[in-house]
Parts: sequence; C-alpha cells; structure tokens
Amino acid sequence: MAPDDDALLDALAGALDTEENWSPAAPDAPPVRSLPGRHPGEALASRTRPVTGARALIVDCGTSRLDGATHVLWIAEDAPTVLGSRVFAELGQAIADRVGSSDYTWEGSDLLHLEAPDRTWEEVLRVARDAVASLSGA
Repeated sequence: MAPDDDALLDALAGALDTEENWSPAAPDAPPVRSLPGRHPGEALASRTRPVTGARALIVDCGTSRLDGATHVLWIAEDAPTVLGSRVFAELGQAIADRVGSSDYTWEGSDLLHLEAPDRTWEEVLRVARDAVASLSGA
C-alpha cells in the first residue's frame, strides 16, 4: 500500500473509534402480532409439515382475555374472501360446535373467542382447522 493509503486508513479508523460505529444497529422491527399468552408459531413447533389450504386460514390459538372465553383463534384476514361470505358467516358456529364450546364471540373479523376449558390450544387449533376445511369442502 502506498503511504497515502495508510494515512487514509488511519483517518477512517480514527473516525470509527467506538464499537457502535463499527457495527450498525439493527433497525427496530415492528412487533409481530400475536395472540395473548402465545408466541407466534408455538403450536406449529411439533408439526412435521406446513398447514396448507383452507386449514391455513386458522392462523393460531391462544388464551382469550374476554370474560367467559378460554381460547381465542386468530383467523386470517382474507378468510371471508377465500371462503365466501355465506361460508364465513357459518364459521364461528361450526368451530364452536366441533370444539364443544357453549358460546363464541367475534372480535372484529379475525379473532374468534371460544369457551372450551377442557381443551388445549393444540386441540382447539386442530379441530378449528378441521371445521374450516369441512366447511370449504377441502
């Protein structure tokens, strides 16, 4: 290297005198939306293959914070479009019936709260996915 190159490298090294100047900070990512009491993908941790088709419209299951409800299902945003309005209108009742829930409540169009105290998250998620697959004819 030429002497001028050494001077340039010394000047650059002097400008980056602290570790934070050497390592750019990772930008803060927006928080991932998840259900209360759950971590995204937790129910999928033991699955050997990905969920596909109509079953994938039921994203996850977590603990409901509504009085009288034990579980909340996260329904994909595009479920009404994919299933059609008639089938989507039947979804809450169909899932509640299969899960054995005496009641269900929609929060918006993407959160379905159920009362199923004797069921695990994984059971509710599996049964709900089976219900949507059955309704859609998949």
